[in-house]
Amino acid sequence: MPTVSSESRYIRPDGTEGSNRSQDALCISEGDLILFCQSYSSRIPPGYFLGVAQRESGMIGDQYVTNEHDTDYQDDGSTRETYGIFQMNKTEALKAHVIPTADALIDPENNIKCAAINFELNLDRILEASNFTAINEDVWRYLAWGHNAGIGDPVKSIQRFGLDWQAAISRDQNEWFMGRLVPYTDAIVEQVRRSIPLGAGESNTYEEENLGLVALGVVAVGWMFRKL
Repeated sequence: MPTVSSESRYIRPDGTEGSNRSQDALCISEGDLILFCQSYSSRIPPGYFLGVAQRESGMIGDQYVTNEHDTDYQDDGSTRETYGIFQMNKTEALKAHVIPTADALIDPENNIKCAAINFELNLDRILEASNFTAINEDVWRYLAWGHNAGIGDPVKSIQRFGLDWQAAISRDQNEWFMGRLVPYTDAIVEQVRRSIPLGAGESNTYEEENLGLVALGVVAVGWMFRKL
């Protein structure tokens, strides 16, 4: 659904929220962010994480904001809420076996773990759709598209037209695609080009275990009731 307007707030340590970015935002250094990313993925370049972080929650000086809570208001009256460095939502948290609460998602390590697992799941879908095993910059552009707007459209595009970003932008695209998505992917690829070494990472591609998700849901519900 098209977004009518967006609101950014910052979750303080006491759980309240403020709208003053300079006063309420909490941050992490680039060095610490890179170390976390290297520890959670051996497949996604640290530069990709940095580029997404810069375009999602952004930076204050040379520090990356960790506690942003964004609410997008859709034209059908619904809202979409995302949290933390990479602006992950609660459905993505469940896929990563992270408790789907605001407090959990603004924790830098949890948010990076959530991002790593979801990025890798989306990467698998892109490579499967393209029947392509070598990695080039086009892969990271389609992966960025998937994070920004959902993986469905980039997968459909690849299945229909192939994994070819230059061909994609040469087609008749709408204002959002050319005016917002293309600059978004450009900024991310610029960071990927820094060639920061991959880490050892974890094996994050796995079958989701229903029992594990149910247990996580029970924990999350219990936590929510304690907060009431």
